[in-house]
Amino acid sequence: MKQRSVECLVGLFVILGCLCFAYLSIRFARMEVGGGKEYQIHAVFADLGGLRAGAAVEIAGVPVGRVVSLDLDEHFAGRLVLSLKDRVRIPTDTVAAVKTKGLIGEKFVGLSPGNGNTMVKAGGWIGRTESGSMELPFTETNVAGGEHYELTATFTHLGGLRVGASIEVAGVPIGRVREIELDERYNAQVVMDIKDQVKLSADTFASIRTKGLIGGKYILLEPGGDDQMLADGDEIEETEPAVDIESIISGLVQGKIE
Repeated sequence: MKQRSVECLVGLFVILGCLCFAYLSIRFARMEVGGGKEYQIHAVFADLGGLRAGAAVEIAGVPVGRVVSLDLDEHFAGRLVLSLKDRVRIPTDTVAAVKTKGLIGEKFVGLSPGNGNTMVKAGGWIGRTESGSMELPFTETNVAGGEHYELTATFTHLGGLRVGASIEVAGVPIGRVREIELDERYNAQVVMDIKDQVKLSADTFASIRTKGLIGGKYILLEPGGDDQMLADGDEIEETEPAVDIESIISGLVQGKIE
């Protein structure tokens, strides 16, 4: 009898565990909009901050749509296509912002409707946007299967950058790190695969950044204003290495940095 009671108790705990897991899976699953009419609108952000296609679009914490696609515009800004539920109409003075769920949670687009009487129509644009500042942990960018060209860049310190790391412009993935090796001066030479449709100016600046507080490293490219474009096999001359956090902390502890 005692053994039977123990078995029943264990079974009860297993069932409760499964129910909790199912609840959390539904609670934190990426929102999908479907089963009803939708319309699409557009928005441009200076930096998407790690936002990805499929991310939620919310108003006051309530899911009202999703990010359908993202790409770069002619000014190297992140251009989004948002799909909203047909019953949700927003004024033209609505502000769209890239936000994070919690400290290191998933990115989403938050809409703050204004007081205007004119509504954004299907195919219209949100005129006011706020870019993301922190990013999601590292996600590899897949360039395979599409046309791309090769660029190189040399850094004095990689700070943990790895092959396969993302290469981004304004938060939009445009390529990946294909190869890393040492040059004759013991600097790190990085070979990058860039999507063929993305053309970068000759004065493009490359820096190694970290996605969020504990995310992986990636390369951020900031195109300049030069009319000449980089071609296959060219090198990006202006680079900035990764910030060595350990050296900074060590310097602070030892009193070398004021």
